[in-house]
Amino acid sequence: MIDTFTVAGHLCVDLAPELPAELELTPGALQNIGPMRMVVGGSVANTGKVLHSLGAKVKANAVVGKDELGTITKKLLSDVGIGVESIIETSETTSSYSVVVEPKGIDRTFWHHVGANNLFNASHIDTSSKIVHLGYLPLLPAVFENNGEGFRQIIQKVKDAGSILSIDLAVVDTNSAAGKVDWETVFYENAPDIDILTPSFDDLKSAFQIAEDYSKESLEMLAERLIEWGVGIVAISAGEHGMIVKAASESRLQNSPLSQVINVTDWANITHFQKTLVAGTPVSTNGAGDASSAGFLFALGRGANPIQAATTAAAASATVIAGSKATIAELTKIAPELSNLLGS
Repeated sequence: MIDTFTVAGHLCVDLAPELPAELELTPGALQNIGPMRMVVGGSVANTGKVLHSLGAKVKANAVVGKDELGTITKKLLSDVGIGVESIIETSETTSSYSVVVEPKGIDRTFWHHVGANNLFNASHIDTSSKIVHLGYLPLLPAVFENNGEGFRQIIQKVKDAGSILSIDLAVVDTNSAAGKVDWETVFYENAPDIDILTPSFDDLKSAFQIAEDYSKESLEMLAERLIEWGVGIVAISAGEHGMIVKAASESRLQNSPLSQVINVTDWANITHFQKTLVAGTPVSTNGAGDASSAGFLFALGRGANPIQAATTAAAASATVIAGSKATIAELTKIAPELSNLLGS
């Protein structure tokens, strides 16, 4: 069983004002809004917080500025029990933050400053955990530039350490440097060394410049393509449509660090469609995808079969959407069948 995870990559502070349903952006106008929530966000924090609430030890691995926001970022991580020893401070740039614009009843929009995430590269990666999860590749310029040269260096370091490499994406902004990257080539060339990939359908759609809207067939096509390229296990979330989990052949899984954790016979060549679960009235979708990744990884660390891993991912996401803490007790309320895997 794996109980320690490194969550690496994108880290920021989310500034989330409480906004009315009808938000006006009239120049010169004053509009009353609610209180501001300041929470640590990004893939590192969102994934790490859920892993920690499920009972795992988590090492945050990212770059922050030597500024007030950097200090706040580390404190907010420490306050929820996440280790900050692998957080690197730099005076070269400022810390990252996002303004979360989420009027009541409307899906969120982010105003984001990449900041110190610009500098995160292979020299910063902490490979001391058995599972290393690297998140939000399109928001890590030093990793994807030069056709993914930095990505390849990270992969090699994790591979040399004998750790399991898990990758998550983010929606690619076509107007940014990430929008100029040939992501299909980057993943085609590196897929054989990626053990786990947990993007959303929208992430892949933007990265691979796919115009087609969601369908079950298009979701399965993407999963199949990534497995054919060489990824070990793919778990693609699709919001209200659920998620697909697909795994490679037994020989591919057996020849990877995954074989030390999972029963490769249970996983080999599997295709599983997981329905969305509901934990209560939706509060916010912020962090739902990262919660899904965290639940999936936590379950894998306990030797879960594909259905158990997908159910844990869906339950973790549902709990976060409902505004609750993703504890084992909460997850087993939603999915009692997970009790044997997770405990209660």
